[in-house]
Amino acid sequence: MMKTTLITRCLMVAGLASSLPVAHAAGTWFEARNDAMGGTGVASSKYGAAPLLNPALLAKSGPSDDLSIILPVVGAQVSDPDNLQDGFDNVKHAWDNLEHVSGTGNSTSSATALRKSLTDISGHSGRADAGVGAVIAVPNDTLPFALVIKGWGQAKARAEVSNSDLAYLDAAGAGLVQPDETTLNNLTSHAEGVAALVSEYGIAMAHPFTIGDIPVSVGITPKFQRVDSGFASDEKRQYAGVGAELNAWSWAQLRAGH
Repeated sequence: MMKTTLITRCLMVAGLASSLPVAHAAGTWFEARNDAMGGTGVASSKYGAAPLLNPALLAKSGPSDDLSIILPVVGAQVSDPDNLQDGFDNVKHAWDNLEHVSGTGNSTSSATALRKSLTDISGHSGRADAGVGAVIAVPNDTLPFALVIKGWGQAKARAEVSNSDLAYLDAAGAGLVQPDETTLNNLTSHAEGVAALVSEYGIAMAHPFTIGDIPVSVGITPKFQRVDSGFASDEKRQYAGVGAELNAWSWAQLRAGH
């Protein structure tokens, strides 16, 4: 069935899958309180959620604070500014109609409708982001630490409509050719899709001290990170590495790895 199945599947992946939430300061986390505050948690996060954003803030725990467990952290964002979902539904509906009448000699209006549906989505795109995480934070006065597990992903889909398909459907709409199943299956319009999934496992630590009368804390998160990426062609790639994230509250943030 042409490439409409691929187009539809790519959109479903983009809608259900999920890498880089635009409202988040670090772009690798979801956490309800900080999301609601516009991603300002890098500077204001509570100690229990700090390992997700800024490990130096682990030192902000108070004397009455105890073991903190966040399980799970789940979030998702979907962006479809071009109404790609509706566009793909229209393409599928028009395709089914043309397939139904192909070979009957009454396919001109259906071919014209399919051409319009393809033209309407040409170049349109959509994306989705999702993340999941877990944190177990242990506060203390000397070296507060936390186990941090994070995963986040992004998927994008874009409709690519070929000029040769539009020319063929123009001819079919004018009655110059009669579509048949073989010809329709050789049309080349398709969706280009790409997805990436990043998973991290780390131990966040922080140490508070003072410089003059100014309280300061430094946090570090040694971690193992894995990246999986894939495309609509089912080509998949995988990377892994180790690294560290260093934060000084309230100075700077540094990430490094290999």
